[in-house]
Amino acid sequence: RWKTDRDERACAKIMAAYEPYFQKVAWSYPNRGALQHEDILGIIQLEALERLDQFDPQKGRFSTYVTPYIRGKILDNI
Repeated sequence: RWKTDRDERACAKIMAAYEPYFQKVAWSYPNRGALQHEDILGIIQLEALERLDQFDPQKGRFSTYVTPYIRGKILDNI
């Protein structure tokens, strides 16, 4: 419903469902440079929100789609 109707509840539900995954990815970058865990998690969440618009659910899982973008954004900020 997010893709077709821009339903904010659907967006929130997707983000909440992937929160454990986002936490796991954030913990894989322990305090790199000036970034703390909360900073890295914020970068992950913002990138995921940006990529949610471009994601096509018929092509696979959101985590598979978003992971390379998340890693790239983190490495750009470290």
